[in-house]
Amino acid sequence: MSELLTEYRNRNTKNLMVCSVAVGKGVVNQIEHLGRSFAAADTSNYGKVKPGDIVYTKSPTGNFPYGIVKQSRQKQDVAVSPLYGVYTPKSFSVGTLIHNYFEQSENANNYIRPLAQKGAKNTINITTSYFLQGIIP
Repeated sequence: MSELLTEYRNRNTKNLMVCSVAVGKGVVNQIEHLGRSFAAADTSNYGKVKPGDIVYTKSPTGNFPYGIVKQSRQKQDVAVSPLYGVYTPKSFSVGTLIHNYFEQSENANNYIRPLAQKGAKNTINITTSYFLQGIIP
């Protein structure tokens, strides 16, 4: 994955819409998806996501106990929790291939499981740079 993605660490998120990552909706406006904002009052340390970037959230959900990987289909830059990994693909189409690969829970789980350690509160302990150490076909 490190040949396909580069970790993106820009934190200039002033006045950007705050998004979450959902299995069915991808990168989505947090208020539209969850009914309210869970963002901190100061989002200056949030990750900036550009259109086409790949976002990995470590939050376990349903068939994705090791988290969700989605390509941002937002038309503008957005902000995500500093707990999310943000990666820029080599191209938009490479990002789409990665997005499609991780749509399958079996692929996501098989990729992330060997890299992850579950934490005390059922959180996934995996650094955003370590996420890139795996291999996909």
